[in-house]
Amino acid sequence: MLNFAELATTGLNYHAFLDRYASSEQRRRWDSFYESVSLSSVQVELLQNFEREMHVFVSAGAWCGDCVNQCPIFAKIAAQTDKIKLLFFDRDDSPEFTAEMQVCGGQRVPAVLFLSEDFTPTGRYGDRTL
Repeated sequence: MLNFAELATTGLNYHAFLDRYASSEQRRRWDSFYESVSLSSVQVELLQNFEREMHVFVSAGAWCGDCVNQCPIFAKIAAQTDKIKLLFFDRDDSPEFTAEMQVCGGQRVPAVLFLSEDFTPTGRYGDRTL
């Protein structure tokens, strides 16, 4: 099993991930979708009342259409609270994390790992094949 606390030191925040991995066209698509995402006041209030820290690791690819339509939402949510520590890992550049995040034996993206404040895995999200 990976040392998730150690892995966190290599993750990138949303903008750094895009700066490093996205082409200008990919960045335009991600930025456009990010700007279209809005949260209700009830959602923002809920997020701002989080008391415990949560680490959220995302295996993604800047080239991935599903990532374009999901990762900006994750970033918009995380931007509402300092309790969510959202980090991105490029699928092709983070082989150990990518292997850990396989869904039904495949390297799906996005794949999300939710961890407690002490980096204990608490949940996963990712598309499943039929």
